[in-house]
Amino acid sequence: MSSNTILRLENISFGYSKEENILKNIHFKFNAGEISVIKGNNGAGKSTLLKVLSGLVEFDGELFLKEEKVFDLKEYKKRIAYIPDSPLLYNILTGRENLKLIENLWLVKDHSGYWDRIYIWAEKLHMIDALDKPVDEYSLGMRNKLFFIGNLARNPEIVFLDEPFSSWDQESLKNVILMLKEYVTVSERAIIMVTHSESLIHHLGDKVILLKNNTLNKSKPFIPLKKERSIQ
Repeated sequence: MSSNTILRLENISFGYSKEENILKNIHFKFNAGEISVIKGNNGAGKSTLLKVLSGLVEFDGELFLKEEKVFDLKEYKKRIAYIPDSPLLYNILTGRENLKLIENLWLVKDHSGYWDRIYIWAEKLHMIDALDKPVDEYSLGMRNKLFFIGNLARNPEIVFLDEPFSSWDQESLKNVILMLKEYVTVSERAIIMVTHSESLIHHLGDKVILLKNNTLNKSKPFIPLKKERSIQ
């Protein structure tokens, strides 16, 4: 695994009020070439942390992307992707039209590369035939796949995943595990994810980070995972 820091957190804090800190004074580093899983009790702030790191909510502290301080969140968001379990798509549009909106929204410069990646991922996730159908006819799993494909095709440097695979079929899960592992190792990207699936963690995650007492565990931040469990 690469030891190159891709994302550095300096004194990150967040709360809905001054009296209630959900995240407090977090200092942490995430490495390129790794899939990191954030674990913690319900209500610990895992999803909130992903929103903070994605620039979706205001926070205190500093983010550094490849050791460059993030000043412009708009530009930062073009270089990362946030993929939740309930994606925002337009039901009256087809899958292909929604993918075009994603491309235009994020001002993707590599048009041909974007669509090449779309078709590769759509084929592996059995979505090719659905691209020209209205999203209103999609199942929840298909909606999640479409949003996932569109954002991965942007080729982001960091991908934040918040329970995006809970409605996926088993075959697609097996395929996406292989695809994501290749994505981070070949292109030196990083994936930071939240999931409650222990089997998915053991197959996909490289390291586990515990979010406890409003901060990321620093004494033993990374716990190597065993790989022998089957997907359930």
